Formats: sequence, structure tokens, C-alpha cells
Amino acid sequence: VHDSQFLNDTWILGEEWEEYDSPLDPSPRWGHNFFYDTNQDRVVMFGGFDGVNLLNEMWVFVPEE
Repeated sequence: VHDSQFLNDTWILGEEWEEYDSPLDPSPRWGHNFFYDTNQDRVVMFGGFDGVNLLNEMWVFVPEE
């Protein structure tokens, strides 16, 4: 939580941290969980809280190449 606002920014660490801009971002939230799926070579996010609702959804991060 930043200044009482929920954020939905994504950052990738290469040589330096770089913000990743995508038109398909999940809604802003906090309290979510991430895990790395080694079988699919993907980062997965589940759940969270948007300030009103507990979210029961899963997102897979697939960066454009």
C-alpha cells in the first residue's frame, strides 16, 4: 500500500530494475501471493484484496519477448 492507494505496477530485474508496461495488468491489490511454476517456467499470482473484495483469481505473468 502506497499513500493509501493500491498499485498494479510490475517490475523486472535485469541489469537494473525496469518497470514493465502491459495493457493486460491485473487490478490494483495487496495481500496477494506469488509463486514460480517450474514446470511451465512462469510466475503466477493468486488472490489479494482490492480495498473492498477478497479476490479469488489467478494471473500468469508472460512477458513479451
